[in-house]
Amino acid sequence: MPVGLALKDPSAALVRRLAPLAESRGYTAMLFPELSIVGQSRHTGRDPFVSSAIALERTQALRAGPGVAGTVFHSARHLALRAASLMESSDGRFILGCGVSHRAYAEEIGVDYPSSPIGHVRTYLAELRAAGGRLAFGEPAPIWLAALGDRMATVGAELADGLLLNWVSPSWVERTVAHLLASVGQRPVIAVYIRLDTGERLREQAQTYLTMFDNYAKHFARQGLVDPEQIAWETGVPIDDPAAIATRVSAYREAGADEVVLYPADVAPERIERFVDELDVTLLGA
Repeated sequence: MPVGLALKDPSAALVRRLAPLAESRGYTAMLFPELSIVGQSRHTGRDPFVSSAIALERTQALRAGPGVAGTVFHSARHLALRAASLMESSDGRFILGCGVSHRAYAEEIGVDYPSSPIGHVRTYLAELRAAGGRLAFGEPAPIWLAALGDRMATVGAELADGLLLNWVSPSWVERTVAHLLASVGQRPVIAVYIRLDTGERLREQAQTYLTMFDNYAKHFARQGLVDPEQIAWETGVPIDDPAAIATRVSAYREAGADEVVLYPADVAPERIERFVDELDVTLLGA
């Protein structure tokens, strides 16, 4: 089963070291969440497209891309051109992960958030496809859409090449696949994020998402996940437990996922490097 790695706000030096290491250890992709749109007293969030370019330049087969870039912060035409540039420079290994992002993020920095996220994404993906069809060079990148609920997943099945599912249990993946086959008659590639950290820190992260983002609070409620302990247990895995990671990867595979993306979101860089070096991901889900 393909296994990717997501890195949160990595330095260029870390990407240069980790990309070839990850490829040598069997990882198939590296994804970089877009975080520079978060307004803080001290701004952070390296450009995920720059990080992707570094990862692609340092590897031969690894795929890379933003996971995800917010559609409300980029025009469709410029995103299509940026993606085509990276497709050309990497011989077709770029993945364009995108999604509508969060209302709280947009409002924090004064960007209008759509009253209808579903309508916005439908229009945006149509514009993105149209821009990709008018490229003077290269080729369009595969589009992976971040989706929380059934309606957004349906849009992804109709208009994108893949879905990125975050903070989901294996049972929710199975339910999503069944929903898409019943409602659309097809399913795209489905990639699932698996959060990695200590149990305590996973609970803290779950609490943050539960209280800060209304869309995630609803997302957890739809899954029947009612408290941080349950959310952490059902959607995350302790980073120091390879057997538990392997078991969870197998569970997602059996539920219908095509790829999993290990995401040590708030883990120290040196611990991430050690984790990547020590874990043989080719054995996960076997």
